[in-house]
Amino acid sequence: MTLRLKPTALVIALVAACASCGVADPLADQLVFNEVGATGDDFVELYNVTDAPLAVGGYAVTDSRSDGLPKLSRAVRFPAGASVPAHGYLVVAFEGSCPSAATPYLCVQAGVYGPGVSQSRGEALHLLDPDDQVISTVQYPREAAPTGWTWGRFANGTGNWEVTRRTPGTTNLE
Repeated sequence: MTLRLKPTALVIALVAACASCGVADPLADQLVFNEVGATGDDFVELYNVTDAPLAVGGYAVTDSRSDGLPKLSRAVRFPAGASVPAHGYLVVAFEGSCPSAATPYLCVQAGVYGPGVSQSRGEALHLLDPDDQVISTVQYPREAAPTGWTWGRFANGTGNWEVTRRTPGTTNLE
């Protein structure tokens, strides 16, 4: 038996199956992974590359399962109304408290059962939209940075990833 659909029904079915195909979340290019700390208190830093504050309420960061997909059950959700200042930082403290920094920044603490970054095996970290869709991923390489150092972009937001000084919430330094 062959199933035959009218062209109109086929178009409606394809549109319904792919309601968001090809529509990228604008935050993916505006809020970028900038620094990852996996030695000491784990953290991830995101950087707002724009000239305006970014509303991030409902978005989240998480680490990955063994298959590389996001661990949705351990995602750290950003609170409603949260925003990242223009050319500012969002730090997710996976362990410990929010670090002090010379510049104002948004910090979200993961809590007891939050994600972490595996220094020994490396790990993918994911930025999720409010519907838990991955909009950005960064791969922290195995043993990327020695104790007390981080894996960060130099220059902020656009540079290559390299070993950097630990600078959560402020400009990355070599």
